[in-house]
Amino acid sequence: MNQILEKQTDRENEHSICLEIKKHLPEDFKITPPLPYHYIIDRALLLNDIVKAWMEIKCINYNLVTLPAYYISLHKIKVGLEWSEMTNTPFIIIVKFKDGIKFTEITKQCLEEYAITWGGWNNPRRGNDKELLLNIPVHMLY
Repeated sequence: MNQILEKQTDRENEHSICLEIKKHLPEDFKITPPLPYHYIIDRALLLNDIVKAWMEIKCINYNLVTLPAYYISLHKIKVGLEWSEMTNTPFIIIVKFKDGIKFTEITKQCLEEYAITWGGWNNPRRGNDKELLLNIPVHMLY
């Protein structure tokens, strides 16, 4: 979640993804509302109000089959892994592509196995938004 650049449509997309995920979860599980900005991670998955997973939710305007990898901020990965380690719960990336919703658990092992590259958006509203990115191979998204 980017407090400055996030638009209402971004929040609506994230909410609709959460509703879709909820359909596949046992009834006792809940997804939090958006976490405060300083958490960096979007949401948490709860069971009886206890955190069972940390969730980063993305929506991109591409078909999964057209991409070799999904790219995500290494800083966001670092923070998600810190929450995961601190609470002994998984950190999950969920991405809605044009052709479906996919997810994967991110672990420290991913940092060893996946490429880390320099890149970012070529979007004028973001300025020079370049940073280190974790390249999650699309075949690792389920």
